[in-house]
Amino acid sequence: MSMYSFTSREKAAIANVADGMAKVDGKVLKEEFAVIMATFLKLGFSDDDLELAKGMNPTEALSIIRCMTASEKRLVSAILTSIAIVDNNLSDNEAKLLTFLNLQTGIPVISGNEAISILTSL
Repeated sequence: MSMYSFTSREKAAIANVADGMAKVDGKVLKEEFAVIMATFLKLGFSDDDLELAKGMNPTEALSIIRCMTASEKRLVSAILTSIAIVDNNLSDNEAKLLTFLNLQTGIPVISGNEAISILTSL
């Protein structure tokens, strides 16, 4: 069982920004999808959480993430960083989105190795 206990709205916010990260370079790779689904499964995301994410305004998602604890923000950063680097190539758009999300929500900038370590410890 995960040490993280997110509300349904928090899960939807994470799913919303994860979807944006996967799509930012114009294509969603199967490896990106696999990282997302494996992580969401470990964290207990439901179909209802994912449906809520689809209808969520990105501004609302950022606001919800901004209010998370430091450890929750570190996990969000790990999810997004892992999506961005799964193809062994951090595109300019992915880097810009990570920087934007850091500035807007306070998620930390972490290394790819740290991101992978965090997700494998779930």
